[in-house]
Parts: sequence; C-alpha cells; structure tokens
Amino acid sequence: MFQFNNWDSLPLTLSVKETAQVTGYGQAKIRELCRSHRIPCLHLGHAFRIPKDALRNWINTECYQNGTIA
Repeated sequence: MFQFNNWDSLPLTLSVKETAQVTGYGQAKIRELCRSHRIPCLHLGHAFRIPKDALRNWINTECYQNGTIA
C-alpha cells in the first residue's frame, strides 16, 4: 500500500492507485473522473497521472461546490 507522511511528501504526479488511496475513492471512480475530464489529469498512453497540485485544487473546489466547507 502507498504511504505518505504529508502532502509535501507526495510525488508531483500520482497514479490512479495513489490518488485513490489519498482521496479514499476507489480506483474505478478515479478512472471514471479522469475519462470524463472531471478531475485534472494527464493521459499518458493507457495511464492517467494526476498532478498533485491540481488534485489539491480540485478537492478544494469540490468541497466548496458541495457545501462541505463553510
């Protein structure tokens, strides 16, 4: 299992598996979000890579849109 100590220790881009572990979503959901362009990602061949900073921005945006953060 992928482990990290803090956000700064993450690599610049994350695999689908790493993104799933960081966010708590399943890998299938992360792939679906990538395919539908609902999460920022790079499509490299058959693999998706999710930039760490773009992921953080996406998480913050999703929280504000869904009213999770007051």
